[in-house]
Amino acid sequence: KNGDYVGMFGYVKGNLSNVFLLTQYDSDHPENSYRVEREERVERNHTLYAGVLAGKNEGSISNCAVAGYYLAQTKNSDEDGTIYGYENSTLYIGGLVGWNEGSIRNSTADNPKLSLNMFKANCYAGGFVGYNFGSGSVNNCYALTSIVSDASDGKTVIAGFAAYNSASISSSYCASALTAQGTGTKAYAFGSNE
Repeated sequence: KNGDYVGMFGYVKGNLSNVFLLTQYDSDHPENSYRVEREERVERNHTLYAGVLAGKNEGSISNCAVAGYYLAQTKNSDEDGTIYGYENSTLYIGGLVGWNEGSIRNSTADNPKLSLNMFKANCYAGGFVGYNFGSGSVNNCYALTSIVSDASDGKTVIAGFAAYNSASISSSYCASALTAQGTGTKAYAFGSNE
């Protein structure tokens, strides 16, 4: 619950296929809904990889889906599970995978919400993947999400699909609601490479 790799599978290096994590989200009582959680906030000079399915992927993910689950911090947080990051910490957060340098295809992420509050931290939060980098490839995937970020300083990037992409994304789409608060947050409908 307090590791660097948060997800149903923390760190994927092999093949992961035909995994379905589905639940019903209760918007009237979110505290009663299922979530993938990290108890403690992300303290100074720390790095976090978090996704509902996997925190980090360097392998192959195919034909997988998550729906109804959300990522949350449970200790020293608001009832909504807001994730806090502090000075010089870096967070990679995605609806399916936090950081991807592997292959993801034919997969979906339907996350009801993600709430962030950053203090001089760097954060990349996407509806599907937070950071798609290096040899990472995403094909034929989609994301549904709602992300709210409050960052008065530091650098926080939120996006409907991929907060950062310098690799390959093809035949993929998203439908998202993004709320960027504070001068430290930038929002992109699909993705960015900054």
